Amino acid sequence: CFPVTIRTASVESAGTPDPYKALGPTVTSGMYAGERALGKYQVMPGNIPQWSREALGYEVTPEQFLESPELQEKITRHQMQKNLEKYGNADDVASVWFTGRPASKAKGAKDVTGTDVTEYLRRFNLPAQNTGRRYIPFRERVL
Repeated sequence: CFPVTIRTASVESAGTPDPYKALGPTVTSGMYAGERALGKYQVMPGNIPQWSREALGYEVTPEQFLESPELQEKITRHQMQKNLEKYGNADDVASVWFTGRPASKAKGAKDVTGTDVTEYLRRFNLPAQNTGRRYIPFRERVL
């Protein structure tokens, strides 16, 4: 099991009856203006072609991505692993997922719903805080 993907899904699509079919609100400004995040992990459609080429060796469309839980899992896990290798910790992976920047460079960033990076990281860390288990450094966990 991949803890960062589980924790990200708990923030991104929690409470959605079928999280793999989830559609986020329409982004109103910035580089993703007019787009809606897709699926369990709320991936922006503009990222799907490149991320799928990197993860799978071929490109998938946003429609194919939204229709396939398997594609969503493979592409998301690949991207998060890539970010973990680059940034080295789960909070930065989550911050990059949310803002495109590590936590130290994302202060004040908000999404279309008004959630800021501090709140996003608080929600991201809730599942880890509520397990009652000993903290295991992310690099020691099975991916």
